[in-house]
Amino acid sequence: MSKGSGEGRVVNFDHLVFWVANANTAASYFVSRLGFRPLAVREPSPDRPVLSKAVRLNKVHEEWDAFAIRQYGIKEAITIIFESPTSPSPHPITEDLSAHGDFVKDVSFAVEALDALVAAAEAGGARVLKGVTEEADEDGVVRFAVLQTYGDNTHTLIDRSQYRGVFLPGYRAVADDDVLNEILPPTKLEYIDHVEGNMEDGTLESSVAWYERNLNMQRFWCVDYKHDLVPYSCINSASVINKEETVLLSMNEAAKGLRPSSKATDFVKALGTSGVEHIALYTDDIIATMRALKSRGADILVFPDTYYDIIRDKLQHSSLNVAEGVDTLKECHVLIDFDERGYMLQAFTKHLQARPTVFIEIIQRRNHRTSYTEKGKKPENGKFVAFDHLTFWVSNAKQAASYYVTRFGFEPLAYRGLETGSRQTSAYAVRLNKIVFVLQAQYEPEETAFAKEVAFHGDFVKDIAFTVENLDYIVEYAKKQGAKVIKDIWEEKDENGVVRMAVLKTYGDNTHTLIDRSKYKGSFLPGYQLLPADPIKKFLPKVEINFIDHVVGNQPDHQMEAAASWYERCLQFHRFWSVDDKQVCTEYSALRSVVMANYEETVKLPINEPAEGKKKSQIQEYVEYHGGAGVQHIALNTEDIISAVENLRARGVEFLSIPSKYYTLIREQLKHSAVRVAESVDELERLNILIDYDEEGYLLQIFTKNTQDRPTLFIEVIQRRNHNGFGAGNFKTLFESLELEQEKRGNL
Repeated sequence: MSKGSGEGRVVNFDHLVFWVANANTAASYFVSRLGFRPLAVREPSPDRPVLSKAVRLNKVHEEWDAFAIRQYGIKEAITIIFESPTSPSPHPITEDLSAHGDFVKDVSFAVEALDALVAAAEAGGARVLKGVTEEADEDGVVRFAVLQTYGDNTHTLIDRSQYRGVFLPGYRAVADDDVLNEILPPTKLEYIDHVEGNMEDGTLESSVAWYERNLNMQRFWCVDYKHDLVPYSCINSASVINKEETVLLSMNEAAKGLRPSSKATDFVKALGTSGVEHIALYTDDIIATMRALKSRGADILVFPDTYYDIIRDKLQHSSLNVAEGVDTLKECHVLIDFDERGYMLQAFTKHLQARPTVFIEIIQRRNHRTSYTEKGKKPENGKFVAFDHLTFWVSNAKQAASYYVTRFGFEPLAYRGLETGSRQTSAYAVRLNKIVFVLQAQYEPEETAFAKEVAFHGDFVKDIAFTVENLDYIVEYAKKQGAKVIKDIWEEKDENGVVRMAVLKTYGDNTHTLIDRSKYKGSFLPGYQLLPADPIKKFLPKVEINFIDHVVGNQPDHQMEAAASWYERCLQFHRFWSVDDKQVCTEYSALRSVVMANYEETVKLPINEPAEGKKKSQIQEYVEYHGGAGVQHIALNTEDIISAVENLRARGVEFLSIPSKYYTLIREQLKHSAVRVAESVDELERLNILIDYDEEGYLLQIFTKNTQDRPTLFIEVIQRRNHNGFGAGNFKTLFESLELEQEKRGNL
């Protein structure tokens, strides 16, 4: 979305205002139960008989400069003002409290070009309750205006560009010394994700149109009653969002159901008009947040056991990896919504007051958003579900399997060899959560294709296997598009059922095995016998790495496009992401890269090729030592890269060293970035972990040294925090680190 030039814009949520009967008790409730901290107070005066108490959570506002807020749309700290009348005399607060009880009166936005924004709103028909006004103190000037929105609610538009105070003129900062926060666990709530309102019947469309017309927002998401899962109580819902997607406002209205009421009508009846139903607060760790809230005595909404039974069943048929576990979600009363790319976790408090009106939502998103690129038309049939396993062709399968068990924390899974009737090859399957590697070696001293390829390439990844649906369609489609079928569809069976497979040729000497497991209940594949646990496991630290994030293939000069086109043409993958040599280069070398993905974006295959440079690139070095195109590295996804890397190092895994100047630069860049990094940069530097980020999130990644004698294959460990990229910002640093290793080998 492009930013309008010369027009006013909504930058972010600034604060919320509750009108309440008792500001002291309301503020205390948010401090004690939700972990907010006292921020500032505005005392009553004869002209303004109102007590205003401000509380804040995630107190970082004063560390950001105006440029960072304007440029990056920083997610503000969560700031709430509670206002109560201090005089029995008639007052707007008293009148509204009589009608609504305690309620959210104002949703305030930080804005740019306030005058232009107000003028445009007025021209669009918005009711301006207070024109552009200035308030000043020794910290500068704040300019603001107030607009009427739905019900008795307002939006205060605030320009803080000339103000450096803690909060607002007229407020006195108070000591952050509430004893409860020294005793109780932190709730780790970070910012306002969205604010949701319930509308009177028939007003949803006009409310949405108001934001489009007056605040230059646009429709982001909508659902009507036909999608509602509860036939008795239905709603229509729509959301609007600003251009930078930092302010999200959802709105609901009742839809016709089998019962005369819904949550929207019940809310409107209790409040007396349209209004804010709930405030969604974002956390990066919903489990820790919910445990802290329960410890603090927050009143949490509980969901029936049957909900979690249904979720377990759905996840069994999904390629999605849910790090938290359904039992933990149940324990913490957390809901989950998911698609093929990611998931969202939600929990809710009960109502915050006697009337069934306002409550709080806690939300965490794990890659639950749109992709970087257009996916194109969905394939008519056939589906690539996920990576199934990777097969390595090696000279010694037993020792290769042992390497991944002892160093990377894999566990023995299954074996196929002479004892199971396999006369040509032995194969050891090892597993780490959803990651399965098969290490395969030849028995007989014969000149087979297997022996020739291992002699030529060294130990290498031969096959990338995918779990698929409708195998027949996928294979037939690939054939029609010119794919070479190494082995057409065949079946293997045992007492656990039937597996159907086919093998296609891809780049270099690599293949893709397509596997239909829909009629198989075994642990791996027919023909394999299960292996016992390795006793070494109890002596070594556990490695929590969850699934294959992506598999990277290197191509010789000018062959990347042909490889990418093969995936588009034969497997109906799409281009997910790309960089060229102008974006990724060092003093000596450069690369071009494109990422291919299936429609559901559960399988991602980056493809690299070298670009011209002063010296040999690490891509070219790979191609020369591997003897052509092949798998350069396997990226394994973790939810806790700090612990994973510490435990891998304890097991003897060697990682690339990153120069200290990289972290000096990162510290400086993060000062001016919208992204908030939960991990300490000092910790990242200690462990040589790289970070790449954009305005929406970040990823952390680290690379092992080569896992065999030839400078070919290595392993990446990656953690994503709302970031779908592939570390383009780190390619230069990674190249430079690899070049240091190349120089040691005499190959630069």
